[in-house]
Amino acid sequence: MSFSLDHVALVVPDLDAAAAAYRKLGFRLTPKSSHKGALPSGEVGPWGTGNYCAMFATGYFEILGITDATLPHDNVARRLARYAGLHLIGFGTDDARAASAKLQAEGVPGIAEPIFVGRDVPFGDGAKPGRFAITYLDEKLYSEADFIIIEQQTPEVLWQPELLTHPNGVTALRSVTVASVDPAATIARLAPALGKPNGSVFALSPGRLDVVAAADVANLFPEAGKPEPVPKVIAVSFSTGDLEETSRLLQDGGVPSGRKGKAIRVAPEYAAGAVVDFVADQDGGAAR
Repeated sequence: MSFSLDHVALVVPDLDAAAAAYRKLGFRLTPKSSHKGALPSGEVGPWGTGNYCAMFATGYFEILGITDATLPHDNVARRLARYAGLHLIGFGTDDARAASAKLQAEGVPGIAEPIFVGRDVPFGDGAKPGRFAITYLDEKLYSEADFIIIEQQTPEVLWQPELLTHPNGVTALRSVTVASVDPAATIARLAPALGKPNGSVFALSPGRLDVVAAADVANLFPEAGKPEPVPKVIAVSFSTGDLEETSRLLQDGGVPSGRKGKAIRVAPEYAAGAVVDFVADQDGGAAR
């Protein structure tokens, strides 16, 4: 079984401020939308969370926050209580129910039954319903991130052609990096679900998940400072068609950036708590 890197989510205390920061990085964002899901009553209704998204030909990036504190928002509040930054990693599949059943049958622990959620997605002058089947991996067993298996049931609603072109030239969500106190243990827990890694890299189809030691963060991602609390999601990278054009856009926007190997890196203070790498299309994942 193979999964794609469907999306990565940044969880922030101020949704609109984070959206402004990512527009400054050259991303074209969707209008804000709010989530719906199961309420304590068992009915489906509005949640107090919402997002902006940057959609790419391959994958997307979500900026997630609280939109109404009087409505259910426990998942976002729980994440923010640990830290503001990258939290959620979505592994894409064509059939969440079948994927979950297969992993359960193979004895992979912490795989729940899919739940079905949605949100009203801005579309043209109105909105259309976006629907998703999501399996959450047990957070007690997989503490490195909020890992989910997601089936996009209405991809035509999310991947609107006019949203896929970005001023910074980004064409794809490329990779995500997790910092772990014990990388070997993290890799061992993930391998039954994601397949055998190449060293510390899980090749997805497409995309990749990198696992690094917390002790190495200062060397690999000095811009991140101390990685506490650990484990945590530390960095995300995007493919861009023209790295020089991306660099010029950042410079013109007054966003400090630096070269890291064959990538351009933006520090967390300019990216709402995330290390962000822009990598030329032909090159590998996060900068090393």
